[in-house]
Amino acid sequence: MLKHKFIMSEKLGRNVGIHVAALDYYTNIKRKIINPKIMDAHDYVDTASRSLIDELTKAYNRHFMDEEFKKLFSAAKHSGKGFSLIMLDLDHFKLYNDLNGHIQGDLALIETVRILHAVCSPDDTVARYGGEEFAILLPSQPLNLALKTAENIRSAIYDYRFVNEYQLPNGRLTASLGVTTYRDSLATSVAMIEEADAALYQAKNAGRNQVKAFLTSSNE
Repeated sequence: MLKHKFIMSEKLGRNVGIHVAALDYYTNIKRKIINPKIMDAHDYVDTASRSLIDELTKAYNRHFMDEEFKKLFSAAKHSGKGFSLIMLDLDHFKLYNDLNGHIQGDLALIETVRILHAVCSPDDTVARYGGEEFAILLPSQPLNLALKTAENIRSAIYDYRFVNEYQLPNGRLTASLGVTTYRDSLATSVAMIEEADAALYQAKNAGRNQVKAFLTSSNE
């Protein structure tokens, strides 16, 4: 790159900056780039961050969670090192939105993520999975520890005072959570997500504001 800079400078009779030399090198010499653009490093970091982070809540987005989940699942298949997954859904959230408006609903989602980050460890991955649903990846946590984490999350959300939550059934904005853990018998990462979702719906159907585990004959 420096050699190309010196060649250009000599031919043009003036000093050519490294940015110009880099653009010319990759456009006209290597022909790797069709429409090059110089971007400030801070702008690049900001753009890269937006591709990973949910813009509203600042949790990871679903795309990042799916990729991280596939990595954990693949690593577990090779090493046998397990991990757990929590799926969380805020109870009666559509009603909360209807009663309080979408701005207040957005604030409730932001507060929920703050609670999740406060309860979970820095090694855990907290992601907004869609709407009022969140996914939490717990590396190295077996089912019993994942259930404790899920219960701590449920309790923390129940104890938090959301604006105008008294209008909801039971007077609180609560969460239902489904938990599952990796097993060698799981064929795909999708199957594990389906297990956590099934446990989540069990919690919903059992009355909401509770934690359910997906149980098999090997972990009951």
